[in-house]
Amino acid sequence: TVGNRNLSDCVACPAGFYCPDEGMANWSVYACDAGFFCPAGMSVGSPAGYQCTLGHFCGGGNALPVACGPGLFQNETGQSVCKQCSPGLYCPGFSEQTRADGSLVCPAGYSCAAGSPSPSPCPPGFFSGYSGQGQCSACPIRFACLQFGTVVPAACPAGFFCDGVLPYPTPCPVATFGPLPGLGGASECTPCSAGMACSSLGLVVPTQVCRAGLWCLSGCNSSTCGLADDGFYSGLQLGFMNLSGPCPAGYYCTAGTSLPVACPAGTYCAGGNALPS
Repeated sequence: TVGNRNLSDCVACPAGFYCPDEGMANWSVYACDAGFFCPAGMSVGSPAGYQCTLGHFCGGGNALPVACGPGLFQNETGQSVCKQCSPGLYCPGFSEQTRADGSLVCPAGYSCAAGSPSPSPCPPGFFSGYSGQGQCSACPIRFACLQFGTVVPAACPAGFFCDGVLPYPTPCPVATFGPLPGLGGASECTPCSAGMACSSLGLVVPTQVCRAGLWCLSGCNSSTCGLADDGFYSGLQLGFMNLSGPCPAGYYCTAGTSLPVACPAGTYCAGGNALPS
């Protein structure tokens, strides 16, 4: 203004600017330097003690530092721009809840890629056992990661196998069962017990007894699975060629029989017998 009479008529240089000379009437050409902020009354563009603070940036002409936004942080003072959030960290935007640089450590069970504004839970089939991870790890063989945000993989459940390829446990096939947890492949499932049948997927124990009048060696997939075989015999291996089949003539097969039993003296067995006649 004009007509000033006293020193008190002068006004402080506005915030965001600096006034390097006496008697200045135009201050707008002297914006505060990038990397600094200038409260009112500054005479230099890079005032000591007014470097831009952690978690903020000062692009130039700043009255105050500007907080880094989501996905960004700043771990150095005196900077004109914010940095992309580092892998293993997430940056929701500087606040009282964040660390001084505007970041937070990614929690266990989550992953935080570069530039993450928030953590992402590990999907089923993956886990993160430690904090500060940039990506989740595939669930190891013999273990299952069934939930979002898995921290500690669980042993593959009984009746299933976990091969480290598929995200979910795979049931043991028909004609087998899985009595123990922690199986790593279909080949580790147990063939159905002799005298029993396993007709469903994912069995922990055999659920069916071989039907009377039939015989079932290990690996049978039905209580009548013998009927699917021709039941021929050849004089090899106790006279039986197939792993299961109708009880042959001269033998009887009670329920759950794993091998036909010879008909005792004084009885006869015409074939398919549950008991001697």
